Amino acid sequence: MENAAEALKMAGGVLLFLIALSVSIISFSHVRQAADTILEYKDRETEYIDSDYYYQVGINESEREVGLETILPTVSRVYTENYKIIFEGLNNPIYTVTKSREERFCLDGEFDNDIKGSGTAKEQSFLQAVVYGQKDTIFNDNYANKIRLPGTSLYTQLKQALDGGKKIMEYGGRYYQDDEKTSSASGTGDNDNSNDEDEPETNKTRKRVITYRIL
Repeated sequence: MENAAEALKMAGGVLLFLIALSVSIISFSHVRQAADTILEYKDRETEYIDSDYYYQVGINESEREVGLETILPTVSRVYTENYKIIFEGLNNPIYTVTKSREERFCLDGEFDNDIKGSGTAKEQSFLQAVVYGQKDTIFNDNYANKIRLPGTSLYTQLKQALDGGKKIMEYGGRYYQDDEKTSSASGTGDNDNSNDEDEPETNKTRKRVITYRIL
């Protein structure tokens, strides 16, 4: 009888331990979810260009003064790494889309791909033209009727700004490609008829964005 009583006590103790452990695990999971939610909202409480772009402010790696030695290598990888580079403070657009007459102040792997096509040679030709204003045979055969280049190239505009005593700040951040498409389709950053804001961020396409601001 005593052995049976001891066994019941031990079984009861183990059961209580398992219940306490389960409650602790569930509570920890809830706390972690709450922390992740708070951090996500904290990330969004940052400087932004418009409602689609979010930037981390006050972190050395994401906000710094840069020169051409930093900007040009970053530009050369824009299509390979598929991110977006925005330039603020330019006097002229990087290029203008001939058909829509849209002035472009950014380089975007997804948008530009519809114009430049695919292939390393085409990408290099396109970048040489829009960055340095240098037109080769590939450009003349493929892009001459699609885009118009300004009188002053992107490289020259950046160099003139630096030579004139201005500085260029780099801001690194992120944006959700699905949010941008929704905004573009509606013509505004707000879309009251959409449930995209309720969609989990993990289900959206998250992309890197870099902004160079001439000050």
